[in-house]
Amino acid sequence: MKTIETFLPLFPGFYNTLFEPDIDSGIYRKIDSGIGDINLDLDPDDFDFDNIKYEHDASKAITHLTETFLQDYIRLSKDNVEFEFKELRSPRQYNFENDRIFINVKIKNYSKFCNWLKAKIQTGDVWVDEYLQGHFTERSGFMPFYPNNLKDWKKLTDNFSDFSDFNTLGVLLDALSQNRGDEYDSEVVECLNKNLSISEYLTVEGK
Repeated sequence: MKTIETFLPLFPGFYNTLFEPDIDSGIYRKIDSGIGDINLDLDPDDFDFDNIKYEHDASKAITHLTETFLQDYIRLSKDNVEFEFKELRSPRQYNFENDRIFINVKIKNYSKFCNWLKAKIQTGDVWVDEYLQGHFTERSGFMPFYPNNLKDWKKLTDNFSDFSDFNTLGVLLDALSQNRGDEYDSEVVECLNKNLSISEYLTVEGK
C-alpha cells in the first residue's frame, strides 16, 4: 500500500461556487416547519450557522463523491485506489484562491496505478497539455511554480511515477477530468444536498 497526499481534483472550493451552502433557504425552511413541536416567531437574524462543522462534514462527503465520479468518468479503479479525507484548507482572503480539500490517495498496486495514469495521459495528451498551459503559463501578476507543458511534467514526475510533490498527482487527475467540470459540480452538489441538511447546522441564538 502506497499513500500519496494531494489536493482533491475538480473541487472548486465553497466560496462563491455551487458548493457554497444556501443558508437563507435553510433558515426559511426551518422557520416554515417550526422547531421541534413548537412554532416560534423567528426572524432569519435569530439563527446561527455552524459553517466550520458544515464545511468539514461536506468536505468528507465531497471526497467520497469525487472518488465515485472519477471511477465513472476516467475509470479510476475502485479496487486499487481509495480517497481518504485529510483536511480542508481555507485562505485568509479569497482574492486569488479558494478552499482546497486535501486527501490521502491510498494505492494498493502502485505499478498498476502508474501504468493506468500514463495510458490515460497518453490518450488525453492534447487536453492535458492545454490544461497545463492554461494553469501554469506566466502572465502579468502570476509566476508559476510548475512547467506549462506535458514534456516537462514527465520529467518532473519521473515519467509519471514520482508524486512526492503534493500538487503533482492532483494536477494530473484534475487535468484528465476538467472537461467534465460542469457535470461534476451539478452531480456532486445534488448528491450533497440530498445527504447533508443545512438545517442540521442551524441553531437559534439563546435557545
